[in-house]
Amino acid sequence: MVVWIKFIPDSVSIGDNVQLGIGVSIGEDVTIGDDFVIGDWTVIHENVQIGDGTHIGSNVIIGEDNMIGEDIVISDGVEIGEGTMVQDGVQISVAAIIGENVKIERCNYR
Repeated sequence: MVVWIKFIPDSVSIGDNVQLGIGVSIGEDVTIGDDFVIGDWTVIHENVQIGDGTHIGSNVIIGEDNMIGEDIVISDGVEIGEGTMVQDGVQISVAAIIGENVKIERCNYR
């Protein structure tokens, strides 16, 4: 039997009603809001803020220094470069690759 243990640094702040998938990796200084779901094998790098009600799929990579708003849906396989801001309510529903220092607002990528 294989048991996956998630290491969460002391500098990470996690809200209420949070579900983390298998093999999730979270870097230092990450803040995660309430009612958050993250799929298997997802990586969240250092200094990331994620708002309430956000759902992140499996095999997602979120770079350093990002702000992810509230009620965001990020589907499987998405990669978000460092320094990116995703505003409230955005849905990224394909295996998109988003560059560095991008601001995404009022969009629904399908």
